[in-house]
Amino acid sequence: SDVQVFLTTHNESLIRSADPKNIFFIDETVADDSERVFIPIGETPLAPRRSGISSSHHSSVINKIGSETSLDILNALEADKILFVEGTDDAEYIQKIMENTYCDKKCVFWSFGGIDKLISKIKHYREFFEGIGSSEPIWDKCAVIIDADFMTDSQKNTLKTELKSKLSIPIFVWKSYTIESSILTNKNILIDSIKKISDIKNNNKTQQEVEMSVTFHFEQIKNEKISLLDDLAYSTRISGQLASRGNNLLISLNINNIYNVAPNMVVVNYTLFAKEQLNMNRIDHIANKDDVEIILEGIYNDLSLTKESEFLTYFSEILNINHSSILYPEWNNLKTFIES
Repeated sequence: SDVQVFLTTHNESLIRSADPKNIFFIDETVADDSERVFIPIGETPLAPRRSGISSSHHSSVINKIGSETSLDILNALEADKILFVEGTDDAEYIQKIMENTYCDKKCVFWSFGGIDKLISKIKHYREFFEGIGSSEPIWDKCAVIIDADFMTDSQKNTLKTELKSKLSIPIFVWKSYTIESSILTNKNILIDSIKKISDIKNNNKTQQEVEMSVTFHFEQIKNEKISLLDDLAYSTRISGQLASRGNNLLISLNINNIYNVAPNMVVVNYTLFAKEQLNMNRIDHIANKDDVEIILEGIYNDLSLTKESEFLTYFSEILNINHSSILYPEWNNLKTFIES
């Protein structure tokens, strides 16, 4: 017969060596008369940090037992990869994509609170990690995962090449506007994802009904963005953002003119690229995370679908319900990047 063995311990090393799915935290409430359900700590959401290294499930439980520890840094030193990302949402979503793609690398995430803060600060982190004594150079297992909004595909490749040259670590730049927009890179895969969700929820919607809804909301965002590209205020905002980023790259990392055009042509160049993409029914390069939520909310409403939890974003639900049978190309590209 099957046998389960439970150990009780306050031993930090033993806790650190165990998989979070096999660790339960039992507090003093177990002594009262009420019924308790204990779940593995790996299934408990971690408190996000806007910037800095992400907490791990190990450090959360070790703090609860009263140990004073520098475990977050220790986790980084022991990890297979240290992934520098823009924000806490990126860390959460990338971790879930890794689970969906069966990427078993042990990663810790270091959030910067935005791409511009990452650009301005990362050279100092290089000095920090290169100064830590270790049998394996810590900086060598670091990598950067960012998005680069309002840039053409060619400019994103230039940015990736320049950052890799200056930092000497691998760089991943999402082809889509954000990580959330990655689900818009392939409309047919999104249709299959929504149909799968509909089936799981016993919604009984046909493939054709799902396809009609997805196509309608894609077309709606497409038309909105085409109109927006001709709006002067929008163009001015893009111009200011691109100029600021270019200046930050020059000052912080001595990277000059990643846009490959004269300053007065940067926005014109992007607008031509964006319209060309939109006219080919590609919206992922310009649809931000709010657009993704609007699209998914519209689809859910059309199909009378409801989210499992009001605390989940629509994108989170897509992530939670997807698995290896339905994967977006960008997710597989990310898996390959992390495993390399």
